[in-house]
Amino acid sequence: TTLASLDVSDELLVVCTPDIATVKNVRLALETLSQLSLSARIRVLLNRHGDAGGLRAEDVADALERELDFLIPFDPAVPIGVNRGVPAVLDSRGEFAEAIGGLARGLLPEARQATSPSRKPVLLRRRFAFARS
Repeated sequence: TTLASLDVSDELLVVCTPDIATVKNVRLALETLSQLSLSARIRVLLNRHGDAGGLRAEDVADALERELDFLIPFDPAVPIGVNRGVPAVLDSRGEFAEAIGGLARGLLPEARQATSPSRKPVLLRRRFAFARS
């Protein structure tokens, strides 16, 4: 089932955090996906970028032997938002919210078209309306 899902996917987003154990496992996953001839579809996201004690993005990229496609910065508003039930992208206008917008624009063609100032709030309301109840 997993192989069939990978085979029909348009893009594969591999999420990594800036710690040695995860980077090692992501490197192994990337090698496996490469052996399955899926390398062209892979995008790598570094989550919690800039977290104190974490590896630098450059070090992660070097260890993975590839560029990182997306950087999502560490933001203390995220766990607070999770505990409050309010997504950090709705409660914050900082780097985290901007990075999530960049991720959406990078992955979803309709998000690239919907980033004009008049339509951006509509996009956010549609995407995250479930979190307000």
